[in-house]
Amino acid sequence: MSEPTAATRDELAIRPARFSECAEIAALAATLMPETWSEAQLSSEIALPEGRVWVARGARALLGFLVARRELDELHVLLTGVEPAARRRGTASRLFRAVLERERGLARVHLEVRESNAGAQAFYRALGLHSSGHRPRHYPGGEAAILMSRSLESRG
Repeated sequence: MSEPTAATRDELAIRPARFSECAEIAALAATLMPETWSEAQLSSEIALPEGRVWVARGARALLGFLVARRELDELHVLLTGVEPAARRRGTASRLFRAVLERERGLARVHLEVRESNAGAQAFYRALGLHSSGHRPRHYPGGEAAILMSRSLESRG
């Protein structure tokens, strides 16, 4: 895969998801992970005051998503994913950084990642998160979760 040009990278639009996009997000999530959220669960999350569902869209398609919950000054990332053809192009890091920038006043971001998913752990470490705990048998099937977190400077 060749590196995209600056013009291609700039076509990425990051914004809160719309209810009308929940089926598309759920379909992408289903291709990426064994257990994931349904269209109804995503719609319910968007409707919650603390729910956050963000999308990264290219010129013609959904390229990625991030689902989180805002609790006071903390953001708990629940689910993320990027279309396989859009990986290694900065989509996930741009999405993650944009969400943190737009969620004003955050003090901390945290998440869980499968113990076997070394690639995701490396990605989150590159974004400044560090391992902060271990949760045995967290996922269906009994796999453990690595807890990761990052303190953020106050952004008023």
